[in-house]
Amino acid sequence: MTAALRRLAPPVAVAAILVAGAGGAAAHSGVAATSPRAGAVVPSLPSTIRITFTGLIGGVGPVTVRDTRGRNRVVAVRRNPRNASQLLVRTRGGGAGRFTVRWRIVAADGHPQSGTFAFRVRRR
Repeated sequence: MTAALRRLAPPVAVAAILVAGAGGAAAHSGVAATSPRAGAVVPSLPSTIRITFTGLIGGVGPVTVRDTRGRNRVVAVRRNPRNASQLLVRTRGGGAGRFTVRWRIVAADGHPQSGTFAFRVRRR
């Protein structure tokens, strides 16, 4: 290897690592929006909670919506057939208090993603 190539190799290697790392990070699906939004106070537990991601959903893992007593209020979870970046979480029952939503998906690129958010249902 010539001296010029030896001087060029480290910067090229660093650039390749940065580009590869940026591509992997950009492929993950983060949460773009939730309904209800995190921290919101709503009059009642919505019959459907929506979680919209920044990328396509490849697979759906477990999703729970737990009330203050720890009871799971989820009836069904599915991808929105009209929006492959959105989960629809059907719920049942539930009174006033804090609800914590925990979700897990597999992004379209195969990477598992998970997260949590909470909202409150006000007392009547």
